[in-house]
Amino acid sequence: SGFKICHVSLASDSPFRGVSQTDRDPAIQGGFDVAWENGFYIGTWSSNVSFGSVSQELDLYAGYSGEINENVSFDINYVRFEYPGDGANLDYNEYGGSLSFSDFTVGIIYSDEYFNLNDVTWWYPYAEYSLSLPNDASLDFHVGWSLVDDNSAGDWVAAFDEEEVFDYSVTYTIPLGGVDVGIGVVGTDADDSACDKACEFRPVLSLSKSL
Repeated sequence: SGFKICHVSLASDSPFRGVSQTDRDPAIQGGFDVAWENGFYIGTWSSNVSFGSVSQELDLYAGYSGEINENVSFDINYVRFEYPGDGANLDYNEYGGSLSFSDFTVGIIYSDEYFNLNDVTWWYPYAEYSLSLPNDASLDFHVGWSLVDDNSAGDWVAAFDEEEVFDYSVTYTIPLGGVDVGIGVVGTDADDSACDKACEFRPVLSLSKSL
């Protein structure tokens, strides 16, 4: 049988690649994973969002992870993004892979229908570093680039005013009273006049628990 784990969190915002999914309002999130010793795993995750008439995101994912040697590990995964109530306008698939070297991770994600945009080719290379600190705390750094091509409808450029968007985050996490407390900042280099407050530099606070 597989190893099961449940995640629950409450956050002041729900950033996704630097962009707020909740119009910078609080988010309640939760998920459930099942992982097997052979490296395969499946799971689901959900959060409230603010996309006009759409108020929920539901992710379904599966993947395979393992070790290349004692210093290098890998992960290959698929994610289905569902938005109940208006799925025909937003639902889409992503395919990703990553390599981890000690505390560093580099990866890339691809979609040919990002947020169900027409004629889109979307790539997302990213890099992460996790610094372990005393008292089981950590300081996590993330940078990523959304690279978009072939969006003939122009929806992406209309939203961000450019075809490439850089995002970043820094998060300090420490366990307190059985709950992981996260304090961080997140943002993008998108033009404020196009993306407004959803893309700008801002703090994010979170409380999370894994069972």
